[in-house]
Amino acid sequence: MHWNKFILAPLWCFCCGSIQAQEVALPSSLEVYGNACDKISKDEPKSSVRVRVTDMASYAAAENMPELAQYRKQLNDHDFSILIYNLIDNYLDDITVKTLVEDGRELCVEVRGKIKPENMQIAWSETQEELKHRAEIAQMEANAHPNPQELYPKVDAPTPKMLIQPNGISDTPPAKLYFEPTRFYNNTRSNNFAKVLKQIFADMPNIQIVDTPREADYTIYSDVLRAKVDPINDHNNRLQMVVSLELRNAENHILITEHQNRFVLFSTEENEQDVAFRLLKKLFKNAAKLLYKKIERDNNRDASKERAQSEFITPNP
Repeated sequence: MHWNKFILAPLWCFCCGSIQAQEVALPSSLEVYGNACDKISKDEPKSSVRVRVTDMASYAAAENMPELAQYRKQLNDHDFSILIYNLIDNYLDDITVKTLVEDGRELCVEVRGKIKPENMQIAWSETQEELKHRAEIAQMEANAHPNPQELYPKVDAPTPKMLIQPNGISDTPPAKLYFEPTRFYNNTRSNNFAKVLKQIFADMPNIQIVDTPREADYTIYSDVLRAKVDPINDHNNRLQMVVSLELRNAENHILITEHQNRFVLFSTEENEQDVAFRLLKKLFKNAAKLLYKKIERDNNRDASKERAQSEFITPNP
């Protein structure tokens, strides 16, 4: 069963004259622009970095259009991203890309382009149809596969444990983490991919993995927002994947949300599912590092407060 089957699944103003109403010509195209930066890995072709950063900047350009505000109110973040990708993939015209920074460590670009107002309505209609279609497919798959875990690779979960820092036992209590099943944009969920995250966090100091949200100090939500394969030529394909990790505290407040977006090129002889799984693990690992920094800061701060309060209430003799 192929990976991409389940993962790869206007506001207008008018003007009035001071004496009489004047007809105002609506703009034939709306100008958009956005910029983005990303780090350059030494083992990654510069062309791949440029493609990735250009896509990120294009997304930023379309995402911030005020004309999309009415659509954003009607969609959740995941579904709104589908609309944005539809716009930039199919309706972004007259694109120019300007390099802002390229120093061997980081590449930053600015993207400018135009979107016709009528195409925004077309993209909106297409997105509504796409969401309806995906919901129908998800229901069909749910009926055909009562146990959706069978659709995904098996990953062994690490045994819940507290890891000790290299310099000895930490005086800061371990942060207790619970992982929600990974959600995919075709409305399926998988505990097996959440296990990938458990393995990543189990290798980080002072982390304890728990089995229920009631025990947790923090809960991590993971999403695969996009996983799309495009043919480049007879011999090569391009995979784009977008993932999101969200960290919430015990009060269910969102502390940080990290998105990772990457392109990889692979041979048509390679297995799509294997390539996608390797990329997923890489993106999860990159995002997990940023979430861990937030957990570490918060956990150390809370522990310091508790120690200060304890010393104040029961001072040493």
